[in-house]
Amino acid sequence: YKMDGTKISYFNFPRLGVATPLRPGDILLFDATEPHASSSRCNKHLHVYCVSFYLKSAVVGLHDNSKQLTPFENRVAKRNK
Repeated sequence: YKMDGTKISYFNFPRLGVATPLRPGDILLFDATEPHASSSRCNKHLHVYCVSFYLKSAVVGLHDNSKQLTPFENRVAKRNK
């Protein structure tokens, strides 16, 4: 894919008044709590597939500050102070 590739659709943030053009192979990371929408295709002859992944910190990192670090995690934490 090229940086100047054809725009396939737009990803919109209506509250902010922002529309981001999407090209083949683009990956967009954003705050999912901000209202958002995907536009229809810019060219009806192109196929568009949108895949969404929503990750919660409580699921990904367990978000449990009372949990003790493992010995390995302690060594890494001390090394990176």
